[in-house]
Amino acid sequence: MQRYFFIILFLAFLSPSFAFADTEIFVSSNDAHIKSGSPNANFGSDVVMNLVNTRDGVVRFDISSIPIGSTITSATLTLAATSVGNDTVGKSYGSHRILVDWAEGTVTWNTPGSTAGTHFVSTTTETVTVTATGSYNWNVTSDVADFVSGNATNYGWRVIWSSNTSGTNKRVDFGTKENITSDNRPVLSVTYTSSDTTAPAVVSDLALSSPSDSAITVSWTAPGDDGSTGTATSYDLRYSTSAITFGNFDSATTVTGEPTPSVAGTSESKVVSGLSAETTYYFALKTSDEVPNISDISNVPGLATTVAGSGGEESGEGGDVGESGGGGTPRRAVFSGQAYPESKIEILRRSMLGEIYVQSPEENFNIDAHGSFTFSYTGLIGDDYFFALRAKDKDGQSTGIVAFNAPLQGDLFEAKNILVSPTVSFNKSALSKNDVLKVHGYADPNYMIELLLDGSRREDVKADSSGYWSSDIDITYLSYGEHTVRVRQISPDGGTVSSFSPTRIFKILQLIIPETDLNGDGVVDIRDWSIFIFRWGSEDMSLRIKNDLNNDGEINVFDFSIFLQSIKI
Repeated sequence: MQRYFFIILFLAFLSPSFAFADTEIFVSSNDAHIKSGSPNANFGSDVVMNLVNTRDGVVRFDISSIPIGSTITSATLTLAATSVGNDTVGKSYGSHRILVDWAEGTVTWNTPGSTAGTHFVSTTTETVTVTATGSYNWNVTSDVADFVSGNATNYGWRVIWSSNTSGTNKRVDFGTKENITSDNRPVLSVTYTSSDTTAPAVVSDLALSSPSDSAITVSWTAPGDDGSTGTATSYDLRYSTSAITFGNFDSATTVTGEPTPSVAGTSESKVVSGLSAETTYYFALKTSDEVPNISDISNVPGLATTVAGSGGEESGEGGDVGESGGGGTPRRAVFSGQAYPESKIEILRRSMLGEIYVQSPEENFNIDAHGSFTFSYTGLIGDDYFFALRAKDKDGQSTGIVAFNAPLQGDLFEAKNILVSPTVSFNKSALSKNDVLKVHGYADPNYMIELLLDGSRREDVKADSSGYWSSDIDITYLSYGEHTVRVRQISPDGGTVSSFSPTRIFKILQLIIPETDLNGDGVVDIRDWSIFIFRWGSEDMSLRIKNDLNNDGEINVFDFSIFLQSIKI
């Protein structure tokens, strides 16, 4: 078996369009039994489904890890009969596809209802006869195919006594997911074929900044797994002292320790060290998904390191001409505006001829207790310039790069009344339906925050005296998949409005423990295991702490156990 696995894996890597069969085993995400005799009682925490002609079972599985468009080869629902009545006649049970949503903790005979044709399909997908304790299988291939294709919504199945007369001696107990014996829990086995031929999108905003005599910071926006959606698997960042092209990319020097890709739209960065002083370096990036499909080469910016021993920016902005020479009177830049308390602000600039923003060293810089700031710098020689700002709040969240108008008046660039957009972050970016999304960040104290959810105005929130703002959002009404949030701030008198923050993305997953989906692809599998083990063995505590799945501040066997409960083998 192991030999065949490696052959299939090799073919999959050899040809990205190779369609391969995969089998996944799912344990139920929700199950319960419901009683006509107790129509408003919930039995979602019982260890068995106690089924007779007046009691039905309901069961559902989270199959969101199966790629949309996959071909379902087979799907088998397996229930374990832990107890069977003493009547020798077999007991017949049919699986009926459920038509309405329900939850394990609230489902009853009356809620959402028990009318055939309205609350569940009246005909059975398959009927199975139970004669003794043991495991029994229902063929539900057609139902699962409809779930994956989108022709039907996955609400699971209702298991109903099909043809027997009343009598407790005909009762069958089927194990639930709460059963202490793992072999007694409901299982759904699905075999399917899929073909992922879509590569991650090309990174087009690769940027270089903060040169020293031995390092350069590289930044970009995360693309996605399929084009510009989802989460890719890995980055391949390279550099060279000559321009990088598609033809010579593989011969350029490989950067090690690139970040694990974040969800599409997230800002990424890497400080590349070990470079030579006074040398121009060119950088390029490719992105891979799990197949792997590999993106085309990114844009190729260049930037020079500084003079040996200077330790910071001195000359050679990427693509700039004449900043450190060309004669003329040095010009002065002055900027002022409003951010948030304890923020950190960088003023960035690039020449009219350049493509790369670099940080401007300040002569005078101040942020007061309320977030008001002033910045001045003298020493601009040669070209005309574009200016931008990047701010970080006290928690390290960034606004991204915000451009603004700084008109030239004589030898003075000046911009006043700059209002920085608020920062925005989430308590977690991957959630299940029973979670509450906490959106929070920093703005100017007592300013109003206008929050857009999926492009529509959701609500206005007022920042407190420290500039902190937050909003709890009920996500139960939102669809599974990705959603967006962005915010802007408005002065108390309504006269000043900031630009919108960068768009942040969160995802609603059909997973019991979304935190274990470490690469954000909607399934917990061997790729997440690889990330988990890498972090577990790291000596970098900032990396290890990402494995704190129960948020107790420690990395231990409890986090290990949580992950093992979630992974699909």
